[in-house]
Amino acid sequence: MSNITADVDSLEFDENIVKGLSPLPSSASRVSPQITHKSSHSSITKVPAVTSTPPPPPVPQDLPKCIECKDPIVGAAVSAMGKTWHPNHFLCTSCKCVLGTGRFFEKEDQAYCETCYHDLFSPKCAYCSEVISDRCITALGSTWHPEHFFCCQCGKLFPPGAGFLEKDGMAYCEDDYFNLFAMKCAGCKKGLVGEYVSACGKEFHPGCFVCAECKQPFPSGTFFEQDGAPYCEAHFQSRRGAVACSGCQRSIGSNQQTVTALGGKKFHLEHFGCGYCGKVLMADRADEDDIVAVDGDGFREREGKAYCLLCSTKLFG
Repeated sequence: MSNITADVDSLEFDENIVKGLSPLPSSASRVSPQITHKSSHSSITKVPAVTSTPPPPPVPQDLPKCIECKDPIVGAAVSAMGKTWHPNHFLCTSCKCVLGTGRFFEKEDQAYCETCYHDLFSPKCAYCSEVISDRCITALGSTWHPEHFFCCQCGKLFPPGAGFLEKDGMAYCEDDYFNLFAMKCAGCKKGLVGEYVSACGKEFHPGCFVCAECKQPFPSGTFFEQDGAPYCEAHFQSRRGAVACSGCQRSIGSNQQTVTALGGKKFHLEHFGCGYCGKVLMADRADEDDIVAVDGDGFREREGKAYCLLCSTKLFG
C-alpha cells in the first residue's frame, strides 16, 4: 500500500489520542501523517472574473460630414451657406477665430467675424477714416458718417435729405456758398440768390437798391447815377448844387416859387401843405417868389411837420 500524504491546514494531533485508537490489522502498515504548516501570512488568491466590453455601435452612414475635416458630425453641428461644420471647425475666413454658433457675416460664400468683415468690406468715413457700420451718407464720391457730413465753412450739419452745394470737392451750405462764390450785392455785400437788380454797372438785391444818400427806394423806378452810385432826384440835384424840395424830393428850378420853413427846409409852393389834411398852406402868398414861413404864420409846426390852424387845434388843442 502506497504512502498517502495529506495536507492539513492548521491541525495539531495529540499523541495520547493516537495511542488510544484500535490496533491496526496485522496486514496493515502504520501510516504516519505528514503535517505541513502554512504560513500565517498566506492568503487565498481569487482568480478575477473575465468580462468583455461590447463593441461600439456602428456609425450611421447618413450623418452629415464636416466640410473642414471631412469626418461625420455626431452631436452639435453648424449649418450655414449650404454647408455643415463641427462647431469648432466653423472659422472666420480671415483671422481664423472660431465662429461656432455665434454671429457671422457672409461675403461671396465665405464666413467672416464682425471685425474682419467691417475691416475688409464696410465703407470708411471720408472724414474720420473709421468703419461705417450703420447709417451711411454717400456724397462727393465718398462715404460719410451722418454726423461727419457738414458744411466745410460753418460746420453746420446737413439735415437728412437736405441739399448742399459743391465747390472743388467740398460741401457747402447754401448761405456760405453764395456768400463765398456767388455775385455780391453792391449794397449789403452778400451773395445774390434769385432775383437781382443790375444798375450802375453793379448788382443789387431788390431791397438793397436804394438812394445812396437817404437810403430810400425808388418807387417810380427812376434814379440818377453819380460816381457809380444811384440817387433819388433830390439828392442827385443837391450833390450838383441844386436845391431839392423836402416835400417831393425833386429839384427846385430857378424859376419856381419856393417856401422856406420848418428850420430852413425848402419846398415847392404846392408841396408845402398840412401834414394832416394836405391843404396848401401858403397859397395866398403865391405872388411871392421865395416865401419864408414861420410858426403861426397861417400854420402850426409840430414835431417837424406843418399843420393848418384848424387841424392843429383839432389834433393838439
